[in-house]
Amino acid sequence: MNTFHIGNLIKQKVDEKQLSVTQFAKMIHCERTNVYHIFANDTIDLKRLKIIQNALDYNFLIDIFPEFFPKINFPSEISVNLKISDIPNLEQYNKIFTKLQEILL
Repeated sequence: MNTFHIGNLIKQKVDEKQLSVTQFAKMIHCERTNVYHIFANDTIDLKRLKIIQNALDYNFLIDIFPEFFPKINFPSEISVNLKISDIPNLEQYNKIFTKLQEILL
């Protein structure tokens, strides 16, 4: 049985960004009470998740499907800062990942 809870993860990211519930609600264009429902639910509509990902600049799919997003241990002299907006689709992600592999190998 899957114990992944998307609402808890969203709340964690909101807290990490030090956003109030009211600020976050405005960012995702909903009422404050709806935010509490999002935090409480262990499932989410993909359209809403996309809006939340854009608002928080975080790709929740990395946590939902870690097998598709392998963790890469970069040497300390390499710094990579990718945002969701830098990876508009999986094909682009694969190109970036392939290029990083070429650089590192």
